[in-house]
Amino acid sequence: MWNVLQGHIIDVLRTLPDESVQCVVTSPPYWGLRAYKTQPQVWGGDPLHQHEWDHRRYYIEGGGGAGSSSEAFSQPGQENAQRIKEARWREDDTCSCGAWRHPGSREVMRLLTPRLVGAAVYQVSVLFDTILASIGMLAGAGAVAALYFANRLVQLPLALFATASAQASLPLLSERAAVRDYDAFRSTMLSVLRVVVFESLPAAVGLIVFATPIVQLCFERGAFDQRSTAMTARTLACFSLGLVAYAASKVLAGAFYALHDTRTPVRLAIQALVTNMALAVVLVWPLQISGLALATALSNSVNAWRMLRHLERKLGHSLAQPLAGPVARMGVAAAAMGISCVAIRAALMRFIPTAAALILTIGAGVLVYGLGCYLLHVEELLKGLRWINRLRTTQSSANA
Repeated sequence: MWNVLQGHIIDVLRTLPDESVQCVVTSPPYWGLRAYKTQPQVWGGDPLHQHEWDHRRYYIEGGGGAGSSSEAFSQPGQENAQRIKEARWREDDTCSCGAWRHPGSREVMRLLTPRLVGAAVYQVSVLFDTILASIGMLAGAGAVAALYFANRLVQLPLALFATASAQASLPLLSERAAVRDYDAFRSTMLSVLRVVVFESLPAAVGLIVFATPIVQLCFERGAFDQRSTAMTARTLACFSLGLVAYAASKVLAGAFYALHDTRTPVRLAIQALVTNMALAVVLVWPLQISGLALATALSNSVNAWRMLRHLERKLGHSLAQPLAGPVARMGVAAAAMGISCVAIRAALMRFIPTAAALILTIGAGVLVYGLGCYLLHVEELLKGLRWINRLRTTQSSANA
């Protein structure tokens, strides 16, 4: 049987047995019509937190809703005076410290803070290299521009392959980690790393082999002369030596984030920053601007290897061993691509302009790399071909 009781909520509830109330309904103005003279209370939040209480005074006009005391004086004239006279006042204590926050918010902040530090580490590294490059007697005249343009060219394959793969794999890795299925986590991690190496390795070889013509095509005009091209091309080639390692480190960092470990990649990044600074100071003297890029490539390679080893210890299984065979086969195919591209471009330069020769050579290099991976049974290429075949079959069935 259902009963509807009406009255003062506190008085009525005190007369009822425990767990006997199905629903309590109050009107919004109600909370402004009573002052229970109790100590300030917080529902939820951290009970050990030292709350900062803010004493406020509210008025209730004619039984309506509550407003701040400043609102009662906002209307001029006799009408306002009558409102103040008839108003009923209520005083309240509130805490503005954020005790209402959900515990998940604190967890997000705990995980986010190291990532913010990691982003700052990268910016510090860029700033340090820029400062060294600005010293003309160390890095050479125009070193700042060469460093910037070379870095922009390297960021393109990183954004296309490494960043995209890391972001796409993070939800799946997080799902595996949430259910503690670490075998599936490791399998997914190996698959993503193979894909990233499969994509970034030929890009690195191509940037090294075609550093000069790429810079010529993109930048050599106006004040950007042949000397600027040569300086930027050398910097680009040195940056590209660490492209695969930097791409892998992005995916490895995502794996740590999926495991709710944001401290380890940041700690390793700070150590890599120190290594980069030391190498930059040493290498900038004999190699000038190329030394700064080479220092970055070497520190990125060391950082990626250390992240891989730390993740292996965290998972309790090896990652480097199952990667060695596929990466070696990809390396052979990429080397064949680089050698072939040099010969193809030299032959094409006799008949067609430089830009056209570069574009055709890049296309030919992609075919050579794909053929090499096919002959060496690189699984990533075979999976891609099977996916294309299924997509073509599906489209044919839909059209039929």
